[in-house]
Amino acid sequence: MASQAAKVLSIVKDEVGYRESYENGHWTNHEKYAAQVPGMVWVSTGGYPWCALFVSWVAQKAGLAGLFPRSAACSYGVDWFKNRGRWNEFPAIGAQVFFGKNGGQHTGVVVAYDATTVTCVEGNTNNSNSAEGNGVYRLVHKRKDAWVYGYGYPKFTEGITTADPSKKDKAGYHYAASASAPK
Repeated sequence: MASQAAKVLSIVKDEVGYRESYENGHWTNHEKYAAQVPGMVWVSTGGYPWCALFVSWVAQKAGLAGLFPRSAACSYGVDWFKNRGRWNEFPAIGAQVFFGKNGGQHTGVVVAYDATTVTCVEGNTNNSNSAEGNGVYRLVHKRKDAWVYGYGYPKFTEGITTADPSKKDKAGYHYAASASAPK
């Protein structure tokens, strides 16, 4: 039986390459995910940014909706993890990463990290540094970049693999200086 983190990672990897609809020379923010997450269809019909919704969809599809916030707002996700004592400044495999001022601008799921970088799968983004996101991409960021705000740790039953040295030998955590999702 696959671990909870492995389920999440398998789903995000399978979505890399998905693109939202394109009309009149622009990406529309109309995607396939909102209709599949209870109470979130308004995100797609309104053409709203969908990075946080993508993570909610992944959790729903993995059968782990209670381990991640269900929201279209990154700032809600930051508060959700902080209120549960599951917030950290170090990356972890399967964690939800938050970007920008106070973590309120963008989000994705961590699939790998090492001493200097964190690799994530992110929805409603691109690989050209344009403000107009268009799909699901696997992107690499500098861990110490000011753009990287922090990480929400889902409470996986098998524990979570983290770069946080203070979690070494603590129940529910597996410390590793670098780690990646199973291939």
